Amino acid sequence: MYRIFIYCLIPFIGFSQCENPILDVAVITDEGDDDFQFVINLFYQGLLEDHPNINDCNSPNNYTMFLPNDNVPSASVSQLIGLTGDVTDYLSYYFYPNDLLLEPNQNLTIEMIDGNNAFVNTFTTPPTINNIEISNVICACNGLIYLIDDLIWAPGVININEHRKTIFTIDQSLNMINFQSIKEKGTVSIINLNGQIIFTKKLSKESQVKIPKLNQGEYIINYQTKNNNISKLYFFK
Repeated sequence: MYRIFIYCLIPFIGFSQCENPILDVAVITDEGDDDFQFVINLFYQGLLEDHPNINDCNSPNNYTMFLPNDNVPSASVSQLIGLTGDVTDYLSYYFYPNDLLLEPNQNLTIEMIDGNNAFVNTFTTPPTINNIEISNVICACNGLIYLIDDLIWAPGVININEHRKTIFTIDQSLNMINFQSIKEKGTVSIINLNGQIIFTKKLSKESQVKIPKLNQGEYIINYQTKNNNISKLYFFK
């Protein structure tokens, strides 16, 4: 059913009929995962700085994006935020710098805008990218967005735990961030779902930081030093 729907829908999509560029559509669509859309919002400017044409209806080439849908487990997006390095680099793996019109019975290797390859299989029902199912397709003025059932990872980002650093934990009962070890000065920040920094503190050798009592909801805890930028998504009760 998915397969027939996707293949039948694509020929009728005209990019000129879709008013918004691909990045804006990814943020506003009701079919996307809220947490992933929040991450896109946080790193929106970084994506545009690295790839200015990605949100331009008059760009010389179209784009294809793979957007996690609203059925993705929250833990998956937490893994993305918990990776070390620039999150913009990981988000770039969700964009292919060209049209990708799926047809039945294909095995495709495509190079994403971060330079890594992804693998599309339309022999399966429904079709997949990196073995993650493609569930739907929506249009933008400069390309297509395929909704997918989970996050996708570039080759080499295989064991997520190897790319995460457990530098801090949260004790919600005491409103405390506990640091295992601090080897260099840095800044810890708490960011709400509106992208607002609601708490920040510079650190040198502290092993614990008292934080304000937070309303129930999800927050990003960010710890940034000269050489590291580590974020984790936490749900506060």
